[in-house]
Amino acid sequence: MKRLFVKFRYVVLLLVAVVCFGFMFVNRRPDSEMEYVRLMVAANNDYKVQFTFDQYESLLQKLTQARFKVLPLELFRQHYDPDKILVGLRHDVDLQPFTAVKMAKLEKKYDLPATYYILHSAFYYGTIENRDVTRRPCMDRIYKQIYKLGHEIGVHNDLMTLTVSGIDPLAFQKQELEYYCDLGIPITGSCAHGYPLFKQIGLPNFSMFSDFCSSGSFNFANQSYNYGEYSLEEFGFEYEAYHIDHNIFIRDSRGRFSVGSFQDVLKTVDACRPGDRMIILTHPVWYGEQVGHEIHYEHADKDKEELNIFQTD
Repeated sequence: MKRLFVKFRYVVLLLVAVVCFGFMFVNRRPDSEMEYVRLMVAANNDYKVQFTFDQYESLLQKLTQARFKVLPLELFRQHYDPDKILVGLRHDVDLQPFTAVKMAKLEKKYDLPATYYILHSAFYYGTIENRDVTRRPCMDRIYKQIYKLGHEIGVHNDLMTLTVSGIDPLAFQKQELEYYCDLGIPITGSCAHGYPLFKQIGLPNFSMFSDFCSSGSFNFANQSYNYGEYSLEEFGFEYEAYHIDHNIFIRDSRGRFSVGSFQDVLKTVDACRPGDRMIILTHPVWYGEQVGHEIHYEHADKDKEELNIFQTD
């Protein structure tokens, strides 16, 4: 009888533990969603690393020299100084918002403000179905964290992709800017994303704005879609990053720098002269603790198709 009572007590304790664990799990759902997003982003992108944080920090250290003046692109576009080398640090977040936070912290360490463009068609941002985008609320803390570190937040415009997904680009973008405003994040800038459908459609994403092209239409999947009907201002923006005045442009598109190796980037920076206006474009997906460190996760294939719909510039 005593042995039966002991077993019964263990069963009761086990049931209590299960209930408590379940309660804790349900009540930490936002964190669980964040962990899921972080897992999927890492599983599909960590192996792409081409440059280390140490390398990026060596670039930032150079930019702390008195001859440079680093500004977020909102200020860079309005500022000219013949006695300084003006630098705009531009990050097209694309596929890796968590690495973006690490880069933002490094820049904060050296008091260098940058601009981060968030991709509204990315897996981490939300899901697209039934002609609507459903955001992932857990990601709000990431956008706010980058902003509170002293950086500018902008929109990585992929309105062409959303248009062919049946979403009204003007209504959608106004809605998103209001959402950011409610988060306490003012947004003035847009930066066109190099979307995969460009080869089929033949129009860059900034073609959505009448400031840069005449209105027209294009055909996709037997449907006709309009572009160039509304201005940047009507969409709620003040500038487009590809149309900011500069004379030096360094970018790491597709994991390779336009000027050569990372050492060539540093040499290019060293060679700048007062009056130069330099924009350095990086994609956080190419950066990490070490190059090409592939991580395998057993659940990595679950959303592989969705994660790979949108690629890096």
